[in-house]
Order: sequence, then structure tokens, then C-alpha cells
Amino acid sequence: MTKFPAAPRTRDVLEILAASRPSDLEPPHEPTSADAAAIAAAEPTPRAHAGKPRRSRITYKRVMVTIGIAFSAAAVAIALTLSAAPGAPAQSHPGKTAAASHPQPHKQMTARAVLLMAAANVRGGLAAGKYWRETMVAGVTVPGGTTAHPYDISLRTYGDRWNPRSAGRREWLVSQQLRTRPATEADAAQWRAAGSPAHWHSGKKPSSTLGGYPVEWTYPLAASTAAAPRSAEWQVSDGTVGFIEGDLAGLDAAHFRKLPTRPRLVAALLHRYALRAHCHYKGCSTVHQLIWSEALMLLQDPVSPQVRSATFKVMAGLPGVRLIGTMTDPLGRHGYAIAPGGVDPNAYPPDYNPTRIVLIDPASGTLLAIEYLGPMPRTVHCLAFDAANKCTASTYVGPSYRGQVDGYVAVLRAGWTNSSPTLPPSATWSSNDCCAGLPPLP
Repeated sequence: MTKFPAAPRTRDVLEILAASRPSDLEPPHEPTSADAAAIAAAEPTPRAHAGKPRRSRITYKRVMVTIGIAFSAAAVAIALTLSAAPGAPAQSHPGKTAAASHPQPHKQMTARAVLLMAAANVRGGLAAGKYWRETMVAGVTVPGGTTAHPYDISLRTYGDRWNPRSAGRREWLVSQQLRTRPATEADAAQWRAAGSPAHWHSGKKPSSTLGGYPVEWTYPLAASTAAAPRSAEWQVSDGTVGFIEGDLAGLDAAHFRKLPTRPRLVAALLHRYALRAHCHYKGCSTVHQLIWSEALMLLQDPVSPQVRSATFKVMAGLPGVRLIGTMTDPLGRHGYAIAPGGVDPNAYPPDYNPTRIVLIDPASGTLLAIEYLGPMPRTVHCLAFDAANKCTASTYVGPSYRGQVDGYVAVLRAGWTNSSPTLPPSATWSSNDCCAGLPPLP
């Protein structure tokens, strides 16, 4: 079993703080004239996607709130959203789960110290390659039991995204719905008591209104303990390899190479993008919340180790950032759970306010996962609708408790490669002219 590394000595933390702190770590602010001039020279003008309408902040947030970016409703029966692994991860028995992922308090560390340690330990990789490859595993928890034996199931999908460095080549998304399994060991016990069912089906897709619920939760449930075959989608790339603000057009490799590396300038750059995306009515995400989301995107982009390090420092300087504790992600990897300041009032249904946490491994300067922690009311998953098209909740029953992992994206890989994707049989290919580059999780 992997042992979580011991917390760093207080002196180590203080040394990192002293070395990294001064003016670079002040909370993002309106750029000075000198900042603006430097950013104007480095920041590319986002390119519009020809013939593709720009998404609004509200629509984008609703689509992405649970687990990331919608790859394809057709590719997964439950319309999970994700990006994922370099190959399907090892499939465990449905009753087996990763180590407990509930956060545990840590008295010696702070969110700021964890993020600064990550900034100091960022590692490099290939500076360029034929493809920018991102692999992740995503999951969402939904009720799957009965009144007598309530339990939750974890619906998991993997995807392997290949964005070519050069425009005009095919970009690929290889995805697969993995084996459905009980969400925790306690759920597995109830699943076995209920007869160890291998299939779950319920609900129907609403004909019009979504009723304020995330898109992923309004699709019929169709899950199995058997994995589905792999499938692949492709489209001709316009050169997009990543995003800073997911509601704006993406950037190509040359643009990312021009990004500033100083934390102060990265903070000002993210602030500028946040202002472009910020809405101006009550209940909207704050600018700092958008900066946090866009910093997470930048950590998954093809940027230099210096930019990635600067991004961690910007996150450390945001107001309200807090350490939730140490925890393991659904793949069993250990890290520190950190949450941004405030709650995004526009991202969830009125009766559901999960904590969006980021799991960081400071020893390697790595973003491991992004998770949404409950409790999760039954009505969140609208897998059945009445004649008036209103949610009548799931036909299955599951528990709701503090610290429940409602949805997640576990990042396995993000880097340049000179390899080419290993594709499933061509009969499973489909063209997709939706969204060049597909933005990562906000």
C-alpha cells in the first residue's frame, strides 16, 4: 500500500514561503500599466471558432459542474462528462473500492503552504511533440439501491484525448464507459445484500426543460458491471491544444509558449480572462472564483514548468483558499484537498451545494483530481420525469452523508508526446464538429 509522505518540517515550509512570497503572491488585482503592457505583448488574441457559437457562462457551468467536459452523449449511455486514461485502468471487482477518500484534518499544513510546495516541485516534460495528450478518469455517484438495501453506485468513464500540434490534422478522443461498481465498501455490502445486480436502468430524458439541473444528471440511467467497448471521436483540428477561459476560444501551442512566467503577470493574465467571462448580475461567480477555475485549466495546458509553478503561486494568493485535509482520490492516490474561497451560487441546483475540492500532490507539483463532496440529496439526480417534465428523483435509493464523493475527475496524464493514438476498430469512430480542443475541467 502506498504510504503518504510525511508532512514537511515547519522549517521547510517557512523556507518555501520566504523564498516564494514577496510581491508575486499578492491576490490578483487590476493590472498596472506596466503589467498591461507586458501581458499585451505575451497574451494572444483568442481565435474564434469558425461557425461555432460561443457558449455562455451559465450553460457551460451547468454542463461541466459534475465531472468536467462533455465528450459525447452518444459515447456513454449515461452521458457522463470527462477526459481520461492512457489505456483503461485496471478493472477491480464491483465490490472493491479505493482507500477511503474522506478528507482528514492536517494540523501542520495550510492551503497556502501546500500550493507553494507544489510550485517549488513542479517537474518538466517534453517541451513539444506531435500531440498534446490528456488522459483522465471521471466518475459520478448515483443512487442504485432499494428501500430495503440503499446504496450508491459509481459510474466511471475514461477518455484519452489527443490534440495535434498542427492544424489540419485529426484530433482524437478515445473513450470507454468502465465497469459500474458500488461507490464505497459500505455500499458494496448493501449491493451484495440486494443480490449483486449487474444492471441499472431507469428514467427518461426530459423533452424540453432541464429544470435547473446539470445536463449529466438528466439523462436516463443505463449502467452495467461490464465495461462497454472503446469508441473514438475525431474532428479536423484548428490548432487548439488548450484553454485558459473555457467559454472563450482555445489557444495553439505557439500561443502557450508566449505566456508570461512571472506569478504577477500570470495573475494579471488570469484576471483579464476572468473579467471577460464574468457576468454582472446577483448570484454570479465572483472574479476570484473564475480565476481559480481558469488556473486549474492552465495547470492542464501545454505550458512550461515555470508557468505551471507561477499558477500554483497565484492560487496560493487568492483570498479564502482553505485546506480541507489529507485524502485519497478514487484511484487511491494520496494528496492534500484544497477548496477555493466561497461557493459558486450559479453552478448547482438550489438544494445542492457541494464543496469542489482540488487534490494536490505537493511533492511532485501535480494536480491529481478535482472532486465534488456532498451530502447529495436524492432529487439531485433527475433520472425520472413526470408528465409536466419535472424531476421526480431517481427510481433507485442511495444514502446521503457528509463527505460523500458526488463526482470527480482524476488526472492521470497531461503532456506532449510523439506517439500516435491506439484506436479502436473503425466501426466505432464518429466525426464530431462540436468543440475544437474540448476545454478541461474548470
